Parts: sequence; structure tokens; C-alpha cells
Amino acid sequence: MKNKLIICLLLSCLNIVFAKGRVEAPVKLRNKAIEIYRKGNYYESIKFNLKSLNSYPDDETLILYLAYSYEQVNQVQQAEKKYVDLIRLNKNNIYALNGLSYLYHRQIDYHVKQKKYNLAFDIINKALYYLPHEIDFQYRHAETYMTIGYYNEAFQLWQKTWFETSNNNQQLASLYPLYKMGDCSLRLGNKKKNQWKDLVLEINQLFPDHNDLLMLTAEALFYCGEKAYERNLYRNQVMNQYLENNSDRESPPIRFPLNGRWQISSGYAENCLDTHNGYDKYCIDLSRITGDGNKLLKGVGAENSDYLSYSQDVFAVHDGIVVKVSSSAEDNPIGKMNWLATNLVKIKHEVNGKVFYSLYVHLLKDSVTVKVGDRVEEGQKIALIGNSGLSTAPHLHFGLYDENNISLPLVFKNIQVKVNEQFMNYHLKELAMITKGMIFLKE
Repeated sequence: MKNKLIICLLLSCLNIVFAKGRVEAPVKLRNKAIEIYRKGNYYESIKFNLKSLNSYPDDETLILYLAYSYEQVNQVQQAEKKYVDLIRLNKNNIYALNGLSYLYHRQIDYHVKQKKYNLAFDIINKALYYLPHEIDFQYRHAETYMTIGYYNEAFQLWQKTWFETSNNNQQLASLYPLYKMGDCSLRLGNKKKNQWKDLVLEINQLFPDHNDLLMLTAEALFYCGEKAYERNLYRNQVMNQYLENNSDRESPPIRFPLNGRWQISSGYAENCLDTHNGYDKYCIDLSRITGDGNKLLKGVGAENSDYLSYSQDVFAVHDGIVVKVSSSAEDNPIGKMNWLATNLVKIKHEVNGKVFYSLYVHLLKDSVTVKVGDRVEEGQKIALIGNSGLSTAPHLHFGLYDENNISLPLVFKNIQVKVNEQFMNYHLKELAMITKGMIFLKE
């Protein structure tokens, strides 16, 4: 009986020792670990934390700063292991979750850049296992499939992500997966496009007053070839609501973006054109014409070079900074469109403390003379007109947008407009609407 009591006492002592091994490290020790790391002594930090963890193997601070230090010296596998150890110890440790997430994102970016897609998928799969609630890795999964041209697999993943995040359409989650489904469907043909459209219409019926969803619905109808008038009803519903709540918008006077004689081939709010409705209501298309007979062509119109607009100079309408450039899309054959890419320049302007954006679209491949971040002056040449994107013949699509990227009525300065066969000087704010057929002269 006495021996049995002694054994029990010994076991109790051992339990106390083991229990002490699981307690947090003293505050001084943890502060020391933080101090060494913050001084940038990462190898010393690794050595210190490894030694300290011998005595306090489950201390979250020591494990965390050991993981940080491994990451700083690019010992990725060791850093990953420590983050995972910490998550297993405490699944709610936000620092470990964020650290592992950042580590995985960096690895995915690196492998994708190196075109080592199998390695990228390996990291994504680990991220989906250890960080199942982080939606970004579901996005990365689908986006990587898109990068390598596996659009059908990507489409299925975007669809799966949508239903998971929206609780099977019971709530309205981020529309990003729906937009990406649309991107995939454009490359997969009519069957997938219609599948995407039907899903968007179904969601629209559940949430009929959501502006972004209304715009997406119009886009889905557009790419599936539904009637222009019907799809633009969705766009214009959103635009009208915006205008009601922002009635004090004022357009700054700007330079005409071209030189010479030009005709408005498409004006404001033309029902048959999606890019002139909704948020883009006040955009115009400009086509070069001759001085006599208002001809658009110098040939029969079978080639892009037959059009007078083709390869004409495009100028910045105001001083500003270039914020977006695309210049790699080929010209379309006459009568055809490219649904996937266009060439454009977007410039940010500040006028009297307010922000505006000018947009120039359908530019000639490799003709853009500016890059993102460049400061441009009013009247500076920025590109040439081409026939890229949603365009069937060479012309310039132009719009001016407010700080929310909603189009504004155009107010051109120093421009002449043909009225009753005569060119008259106009400050275009005097005109109620820029309409199809109007002829402008900029000398």
C-alpha cells in the first residue's frame, strides 16, 4: 500500500512537470524573442526561439516569431511547418493564419511567374486544406486554370465557388465569380454562355434591385446576343438611379481628342449600342470624313486602311496622368469583333479639385506612345486609331467619366459644329445632346 502511494505521488509530480511544459513562456523571454526579430537578427532569432522552445514547446509567440524568422531568410518549408504547427495548436491564431496565407500567396505568384503550374497547384491545394475559409485561394485555383487555358475547369470552379459563398443563391455574395464565369464562357462557346446567362437571370430575379447585378445581367444578355433594347433597360435603370442621386455633376471643358473633320457615328444613349448606355451613356464614336461629300472611305471598305479614320492621331483632352494602357490586340477584320481584348488609354485628370477620367478605345496595336504613370499635357499625341475590340470598322470610341467612373456629358472647347451646312463655333455645353450624324471640325 505504501509503495502504491509513492508511485501515485511520483506520477502526480510528473504530471505537474509535463503541465509546466505546456505553459506560456515568461513575458521577458517572449519580449526578448520579439526584440531580436525586430532588430533584423533573423538567424539569431531562429537560434534563440529554437532553444526557448525546448523549455516551452507550445508557446505561441515563440513559434510565431520562429516562423517569421524562417520566412525572412527564405527557409520556406520550415516557416510553413511552424505556421501549420501553430494553427494545429490554436486554429484561431490570426497571426499564424495570416502568415501562412501570405507565404502561400508568395509561393503561388512565384511558381506562376516561372510557369511551374504543377507546383502552383500543389501550394493551392495545401492552402485549401489548411485555410479552407479563405476565399482568395478558391479564386487562385480557378484563375490558375484560366492562365493555362483550362477554361472549362475554371468555369466549374467559379460556379462551385459562387454557390458555396452565396449559400445556393440564398444571399448575394461577391459577384466576382459570376464575372469570371462570363470570361470563361466567352472562350467556351454558346452552350456555356447560355448556362452563365441563365444563372445570372435566376439570381437577378432573387435580387432585382442590386445595381451591380443589373449591370452584370445586361452584360450576360449582350454576350448571348439578346435584344439590345431589353438588355439596356437593365443598364439604364442603374444609370438613372445614379443620376437622381448625383444631379450636381458638372463636366469640365476639354479639348477635342482629334484634329480635322469628324462625324458622330454613334452618339449618346443609342439603344442598339451597349457601350453607349448605362454608365457609358454619354460616350461617342468618331469617324473621320472628307471635306466634300462626307465620305468615310478612300477605298471600297474591305480593309481597315480604306477608312479615313484608320491610323489618325489621338490627343489627350486635358493635362493628366495615364492610369491604364492596353496596346497588344490585333486589328479586327472589317465586320468582325474581338470579344476578349481591345487597345485603350485611360487618363486621370484633376480639375478644380475634382477627379475625372478620359477614355480612348479601339486604338491601333502598338501605337500607344504613353505608359501608366506618365504625365501628359493637353493636346499631346497618345496613340493612333485602329479597329480593335468591340469594333467592326476603324473609329475612336471616347468618353469622359466622373470620379466614380460614370460617364459625363461632353463639353468640348474650341470646336466648330456644322449647323445648317455652316460650321459655327460652339461651346458644346450649349448643345442638349451630341447625336449621331453631327459633324465636328477641329483645326
